[in-house]
Amino acid sequence: MKLRVGERELDATLTGGRDTGTLRLDGEELTWSFRVLGPGHGLVHLDGRDHEVFVADGQVWVDGRVRRLEELVAGRKRGGVAPVGAGAKAAPGTPPMPGRVTAIHVRVGEQVEADQKLLSLTAMKMEVAVRAASAGVVAAVHVGVGDSVRTGQNVVELRADG
Repeated sequence: MKLRVGERELDATLTGGRDTGTLRLDGEELTWSFRVLGPGHGLVHLDGRDHEVFVADGQVWVDGRVRRLEELVAGRKRGGVAPVGAGAKAAPGTPPMPGRVTAIHVRVGEQVEADQKLLSLTAMKMEVAVRAASAGVVAAVHVGVGDSVRTGQNVVELRADG
């Protein structure tokens, strides 16, 4: 099968059972195993490294970042996981999955850099960071610690610097 990961297109073959096997990506062979940690939550051991994986609301999180993964069939996309925000990062102030706010790391008027942590939330027993997709100034914070948030909710509003 063909997979598109971000802008890269790869030849991929997955073999094995439900819990272990081999992944061949563009001719490179990697061993993998999978352990379920909870509903929509698992640990993938891929070629010597562990990667925490969450699946929720049509999104896949790997190591704390949303990943865009599409299978290409005859030059067309089939299924796949929709991207969230800019590339592999959540849009400014937008949680990539439902959760509860545990910390707010910015204040109104504060200058932030691209990829700076805006707030933290817990989702499926994991701490998830909501990060800025670009530099800017915090115009508003729409939630407080303890609030429940949903995927795509505008929780921190940024405006362009300048």
